[in-house]
Amino acid sequence: MTTEYQPDPLLDEELNEALKNKDEHLIWAMIHTFAAMDEEEYQLHRLAIKKRMGVVINLAGLDRARRDKQTEAANVDRPVTVNPNDLANQILKKYDFINVNDNIYMYDGKKWVLSSMSRLNQLALEEDGEKNTTKSRRMEIASYISSKIYTNQHIWRQIEPYEVPVSNGVVDIRSMRVRPHRKEDYLQTCIPWAYNAKAQCPELMRCLDTYFGGDYDGELKIAALQEFFGYCLMPHARYKKALLCVGESDCGKSTIPYLLRQLLGSENIAAVSVEDMDDPRKRAPLLGKLVNLLTELTSDAMIADGGFKTLVSIEEPILFDPKHLAPVMDTPVSKHVIVTNKKPRINDKSNATYRRLLLIHFNHVIPASEQDTTVWDRLKAEIDGILSWALEGAQRLYENGGQFSDPGQEEITEYRQDQNPMNTFLTHYCELDPSEKTRTSFFIDRFKQSIPGRWSASSILDMAKESGLTVEKNPTAGGDGRKYRHVVGVKVQ
Repeated sequence: MTTEYQPDPLLDEELNEALKNKDEHLIWAMIHTFAAMDEEEYQLHRLAIKKRMGVVINLAGLDRARRDKQTEAANVDRPVTVNPNDLANQILKKYDFINVNDNIYMYDGKKWVLSSMSRLNQLALEEDGEKNTTKSRRMEIASYISSKIYTNQHIWRQIEPYEVPVSNGVVDIRSMRVRPHRKEDYLQTCIPWAYNAKAQCPELMRCLDTYFGGDYDGELKIAALQEFFGYCLMPHARYKKALLCVGESDCGKSTIPYLLRQLLGSENIAAVSVEDMDDPRKRAPLLGKLVNLLTELTSDAMIADGGFKTLVSIEEPILFDPKHLAPVMDTPVSKHVIVTNKKPRINDKSNATYRRLLLIHFNHVIPASEQDTTVWDRLKAEIDGILSWALEGAQRLYENGGQFSDPGQEEITEYRQDQNPMNTFLTHYCELDPSEKTRTSFFIDRFKQSIPGRWSASSILDMAKESGLTVEKNPTAGGDGRKYRHVVGVKVQ
């Protein structure tokens, strides 16, 4: 007696009908339905077929037919695979890249920013699609792009010395006209604010009057600061000056680094110590930055005769060696700003380093009762006016051929004299007399006894020559008839 089939609510309605009638042809006709099922659902239907139909249905054949239909459907859904090189070229039509000695840069509409192979791989994934992409395809696309855009020689900052890039274009400081950005400018930096010719900065003017209004050279100091702020906007360092702001606490000098950070943007500022400027690895953060800003000098900080003078003065490419990136030869564009309570020591036997300094002394301590803790907020609110003020300074600096208003020349002269211990020795332990001369050996011994430090004989004689004394090259007769070398023009007490 045949048991009547009871439909299973968990099964497909069409399969229930086929099993009720034991309709083998209808079951095979359902192969598209089985192919669309997940594995658990299919196994439930397969078990019901086995129980009802037994050997009438070739279940292994049914399994194969289902797999074939699934493969066929997958092939229909899969997009046509595009050659990786064609995909790479499609990416290059959408984005601008350049590979300079294995450092990859991408143009963001204003400037070229450092990118990476990871970014190229990301774009390869987006262009290829998740169904097609594989690690090897992404690497092939990225490698093709990297190779196609590679160059081992490239000139950055292809703009005129009178042009300043800002957010809304490039300002010609001769006329203050603004042109659009161009990728061919190859800029690595851009001021993050838009130029507005009508913007003003009354709060800044009040601050500067507070800091310098009582100085006999106050107007000259304000003009020098305006010019140096303008200089900081320029993507070059050809005017060869560093700003040194000196003053006690609460004299207003901390406003200078605050304004520079706000005006230029933190991405355009570095902080490489004077001690590290000779080291290509340690000075690497300066690469492409507009300003190197130092506000915390150690008590024994020294500006060495080498790195600092080179970075301020040079107009030729030097080596930068960034960590985890390829070494780079580039011309420094950073302007150096030092803000300190006391002037740092300078180790320079020539006058070169002193000539590079624009010294601004903040002479007036602001009483606590007159200090305004909200003034920086008001200065930030008029940053577009400060940009316009700085551009005016840049215009004047350019028109003057890079010559700054320089209020600190007398103090620079005193600074240099103070930094040369020979001046102290000559003042306190010697008499200057053109008719006198002193044996070099006695001169050297007396200097070492009088001036603390580790001094070599050659450095002592070099400092003597720096101070205007003559050191004999050849021995001459002394009072005892023997021949000695002498320092001419001085009598040591």
